[in-house]
Amino acid sequence: MPIRKGNQTFDGMKEACERLGIARTTMLRYLDSGFFSEPDRVRVGRNQNYRIFTAEWYAINEPRLVPEADD
Repeated sequence: MPIRKGNQTFDGMKEACERLGIARTTMLRYLDSGFFSEPDRVRVGRNQNYRIFTAEWYAINEPRLVPEADD
C-alpha cells in the first residue's frame, strides 16, 4: 500500500517489489545481505514501522538489478 508521510506519498514494500519485479522474500533477503541499502522507515501507529521507498532509494538501488552488457 502506498504510504503517506505529510503531504507526500511513497511506495510501500508491495509497490517496490512490483516495480523491481522481485518477490517480497527476495527483497527482504537483499536488504538483509546489504545488496540493497536500507530504505527509510516511518512510524505508523503505536507499534508499526513501514519501509518507505523514495525516488532517491530507487535511483541508487534499481540499477543494481540490471545486468551489465558485455561488449
